[in-house]
Amino acid sequence: MMESFGQKAIEQEAELIVGEVVSISHSSERVNSITLTDSTRIYCDSIVNGAGTRGDQIAAMTGLKIPVEPRKRTTFVFKSSNSPQGNAAIGNGKLPLMIDSSRVFCRPEGDAFLADISPDPDKETDPDDLGPVYDQFEDIWINLADRSKNFEANKMLSCWAEHYDYNTSDQNAIVGLHGQISHFYFANGFPVMDFSRRR
Repeated sequence: MMESFGQKAIEQEAELIVGEVVSISHSSERVNSITLTDSTRIYCDSIVNGAGTRGDQIAAMTGLKIPVEPRKRTTFVFKSSNSPQGNAAIGNGKLPLMIDSSRVFCRPEGDAFLADISPDPDKETDPDDLGPVYDQFEDIWINLADRSKNFEANKMLSCWAEHYDYNTSDQNAIVGLHGQISHFYFANGFPVMDFSRRR
């Protein structure tokens, strides 16, 4: 989706510059420019902080703080030798998306399933740590098997880690113009995948 946004912006004559922001020049009232790791300085009328799990780091460059932290999830793809898919009492036998009280998320994916579990406690993680937490599959397995015997014989096929930019204040997105520094917009705290690496 983000690639589509970028491509559409280029079609509308936006200039795409690839780089990492290391500082933001600003006064007490507005932002003026950004500097990249290669020392390139870009003057700008407005800045949008859409840095995902690093949104708080970008905000800090102007002396501001937002309650956004990276949280990690490991998503597993697995097959069940006695799959309950096709035997559900609803949806012509097709299993729906399930979010269990045990914090397990599970849904069908072709002839397999996707699942993850929210850690408890759900702690802040290093945004550069994209290693899957393999031990979580056992917790998923136990909870799904407790719900249905059809999930007792599962085989993990693959997994990947992903990060969410999590608003610790109220779990809602932070969107819009900042009240103190003009021309500085926020688009942070969205509970969606930020980065992923499949294994």
